[in-house]
Amino acid sequence: MTPWPLTPSEVAAFATGGLAAEEIEDFRDGERHRCRAVFHRPDPRPSVHLLSSRHRLKGKGE
Repeated sequence: MTPWPLTPSEVAAFATGGLAAEEIEDFRDGERHRCRAVFHRPDPRPSVHLLSSRHRLKGKGE
């Protein structure tokens, strides 16, 4: 926990280098101001489905 509360825009600043903010929630918990965030990093690899399709196509032509 940080020694001071972060604003939603400060939390959003963590979304760099391919990391994306999926949801940032700004709320009060009693007298405390809080932010809750969900981040994700999309998988840069092609999906397994695409890889298997390429393999099948390559195998048929050989």
